[in-house]
Amino acid sequence: FVALLRRQLVLREALNAARASALAAARRWDLALGESWVQQGWLHEASDIFWLTVEEIEQTLVAGEPLGLKLPTTVRARRETYATYAETPLPFTLLESQIFSIVPGQGLISDSSTEVLTGLPISPGQVRGQVRVPASPDAFHPGDEAVILVLPSTDPTWLPLLHRAAGLIVEMGGLLSHGSVIAREYGIPGVANIPQATSRFHDGDLVLLDGSTGIVQRLADQ
Repeated sequence: FVALLRRQLVLREALNAARASALAAARRWDLALGESWVQQGWLHEASDIFWLTVEEIEQTLVAGEPLGLKLPTTVRARRETYATYAETPLPFTLLESQIFSIVPGQGLISDSSTEVLTGLPISPGQVRGQVRVPASPDAFHPGDEAVILVLPSTDPTWLPLLHRAAGLIVEMGGLLSHGSVIAREYGIPGVANIPQATSRFHDGDLVLLDGSTGIVQRLADQ
């Protein structure tokens, strides 16, 4: 069995190498074509060709300049669409019924008016304060020491912010998840499994977080 497995693994790697070689050759051909279209003024850079469909490339090869001159507009529109979707936040679990509730650039539309949310208590304690929904681990501001962080999940890159936070709310996690362990280690209240927390809450929202019961209550601004 072991000998057979070894032979199969060799064949699998040979297949992967052959596939990679074929894709590399196709990429070189595409870039060469893209470079020729750059010289004709149809593209701004050779790699723009990867924003076109196979049908569009074939039609341009046949029609020539009439279609070639329209390519920059097509590429620009595709880049803009890609950028919008790339910035669209999505939940870890997406139901089929929720697909049409996704707004490009905004994400899944949820009922952000709900005053009381219940999740999984991951670190005991209670704290009242303003929330902060940082876009990245390096998004630190001097006043962040007293805020309740709202994150999709955590990993070691978030430690500098977690160590200054007053509380933690995460969209997904369990008792042994990174954020849960760190919250208990730092002694800050924490609640996990609050769906779409990063879209429900906004910087400055006032909440009461109870890490012993798993309840997060939105408070009226005072």
